[in-house]
Amino acid sequence: MFFGEVDDAVAAIDYLSKVAYVDPARIYMIGHSTGGTITLLAAEASPRLRAAFSFGGAPDLERVEYGNTPFDRRQPNEVHLRSAIHFVKGLKAPTIYFEGDVGRDGRPHDGYVPDARRMQALAKAAGVPFKMYVVNGGTHFNIVQPVCTLLAGKLREDTGDRFNLSITPEEVNQAFAASLRRN
Repeated sequence: MFFGEVDDAVAAIDYLSKVAYVDPARIYMIGHSTGGTITLLAAEASPRLRAAFSFGGAPDLERVEYGNTPFDRRQPNEVHLRSAIHFVKGLKAPTIYFEGDVGRDGRPHDGYVPDARRMQALAKAAGVPFKMYVVNGGTHFNIVQPVCTLLAGKLREDTGDRFNLSITPEEVNQAFAASLRRN
């Protein structure tokens, strides 16, 4: 859990960088929930990503209990090594994090937002590119489609030599609100 999967993600990134029809300077990674945690860790491990986007990944596994964890949580190193928050200084790609502020029951819920805010503060202090967005009225699940649609349009504009995506909290929240009006 968050070891071999991260190795696999980095291997996939390395493989893609060698595929003839893939621009190795424009490899992005997007993951949701567990995939978002793997995305955070891969952004710290791979120098080949242009940017990484985590939707509700767990920055710090200390606050997470899956119930079926295949490692001994009582061993401090086991949790520490699987928590991206401890390795923020190692971010090798601009990383953007999204999470909703509402639980499945419709009531306010901060989920991983406090940990993502802490990760953002650590990133700022370390001078590494990490930005987080809270999607107002969104849940851990219903933010993915509208924000991915927004990102798809934005990524088409990322044409320079370096990652140059510009996204505002207002754009994220407007994209989400528009998806609610359509449904």
